[in-house]
Amino acid sequence: MKKLHTESPNLPATEHRLRIEQISCEISESDGYFEEPILESSYPTIPIPELETLSACQYLLNSAQENVELGRTKWLTNSITGETLYFTDVEPLSRSVASAMYKRGMRKGDVVLYMTSDVTRIYAFTVGVWRCGGIMYSSYSEDTSDTLLSRIQDAHVQWIVCDPISVPNAKAAAKGAEWPVELIVFGDEEGCTDISTLFSDSGSDCPEDVLSEADLDDPLLILCTSGTTGKSKGAVYTNLQVLAFTIGTQIFPSTKPQPCSSSDAPMFLDCCSQFATSKLESGRC
Repeated sequence: MKKLHTESPNLPATEHRLRIEQISCEISESDGYFEEPILESSYPTIPIPELETLSACQYLLNSAQENVELGRTKWLTNSITGETLYFTDVEPLSRSVASAMYKRGMRKGDVVLYMTSDVTRIYAFTVGVWRCGGIMYSSYSEDTSDTLLSRIQDAHVQWIVCDPISVPNAKAAAKGAEWPVELIVFGDEEGCTDISTLFSDSGSDCPEDVLSEADLDDPLLILCTSGTTGKSKGAVYTNLQVLAFTIGTQIFPSTKPQPCSSSDAPMFLDCCSQFATSKLESGRC
């Protein structure tokens, strides 16, 4: 093993040094491999925590409840409208959505296409879809009806969540599908379902066994790519990836109750597709 130690001249002596370790792979040439250097950081390795659940959704629900018990309050705030969701809202709102979607026939693996500028309720809606075992698939608000139809056909989308401005294109795309597609809108639009009705559901039909039967490989999110190299595609994120990202983005862990003013840090920021769940766990902004 060969080690190289380097120190950046721009950092104080008290800062960590970047250590580069060059490790020779002891694999015989008969296996078709060759010696390859591996870079390792001198920073301590963060151990993978033992998970109380394989469901990212259940993990987030547990974290929200822990934040409530620690006396934390605000989860998300729309800085323009002032609309705020609290940690106490996560369980009842997501339960209502899960119940409403289950009544609509949603089962594990079913897909919802979303294209909205909403920065609060869409996250509670997403947790509700996950409680049914559903998958959230992002799209751009400016996508054409042809692009939306392509996404609908690719993932057998049965629901579209959008803003009023996107309704015409969404309706045109839905008409081209070979199966019924329900439009759920942040507002009152003719021929569409107002998303407020889902949040008003009693929650009585929320499935209770889906999360306990979750698998780390179950898909939860499909985030669209930029399309710079051709047709915009979808990157699939599983339970494992959402769990890893959520735990990994817990910033400044707190050891005592602290109120949370708002959340502006997304869990994913990929082509304007956001999902802010790290704050459900850490309760910090």
